[in-house]
Amino acid sequence: MISRIITALVLVGGGGSLLYIGGHPLLLWVWFVAMICAHEIVTMLKKKGSKIPFFIVAIPLTLVMGSLVEPRWAMFWAHPLVKYFVLGIVGWSVVEVAMKKTIGFHSRGIAAIKVIALIGATLPFVFLVRESSQGLYLIFFGCLNIWAGDTCALIGGRVFGKTRLSELSPKKTIEGSIIGTLSSMLISLGLIVGMEWPIIPYLGAAFLVSIFAQIGDIHESLMKRECGVKDSSQLLPGHGGFYDRADSTLFAMPILYYLLV
Repeated sequence: MISRIITALVLVGGGGSLLYIGGHPLLLWVWFVAMICAHEIVTMLKKKGSKIPFFIVAIPLTLVMGSLVEPRWAMFWAHPLVKYFVLGIVGWSVVEVAMKKTIGFHSRGIAAIKVIALIGATLPFVFLVRESSQGLYLIFFGCLNIWAGDTCALIGGRVFGKTRLSELSPKKTIEGSIIGTLSSMLISLGLIVGMEWPIIPYLGAAFLVSIFAQIGDIHESLMKRECGVKDSSQLLPGHGGFYDRADSTLFAMPILYYLLV
């Protein structure tokens, strides 16, 4: 428990500082997290029989992250076709959660493409949201929503949880999920009122961010279950791996970007 708390404080302190600073330091951190998450997924997939050379995934992801240095390429993510592609990646992952089965990871080539798409089409939005016109406030809005929802869902599930949310993640309960979502919206409402943002669109965004954050968490549980692992790695004491911590962010940030930026 102590190691978990210390790791959480380091992540919140270090990550929060980089989110506040923004710019190239944040982009470098996003690239680093993308590399670690991709490596963890590739390592997990080896246990499933899909042996993907890491460089096949690392090179395209580095090119994607590197393109964000140039503002003109950053605008590329707002293009309608790119928007539909990104939302399609998120939507396909939602389908996999509903089916309780991943598709395509048995083939090395398709698996490599899916890893690149899963990380490369979602994680850049941490940087894109932060670098938008209201970036500092929006990234805080999104992260506060995700962290509050995750924490309150955990506590609420332990206290009131009776009904399992999904067999993919046995510790999660419907009661905890509801408490987490309501807590996210309540905390977000305080920020919305304080910032004098229009309540309906921002509160609606808060609701969807919370829902997709939970779906991202369950999708990672699905992948770990199919690969027969408990955590994506042991890099973060008490928390598992970077993918274990970033899973909620992957789906939530694109939703936040396309709704509010």
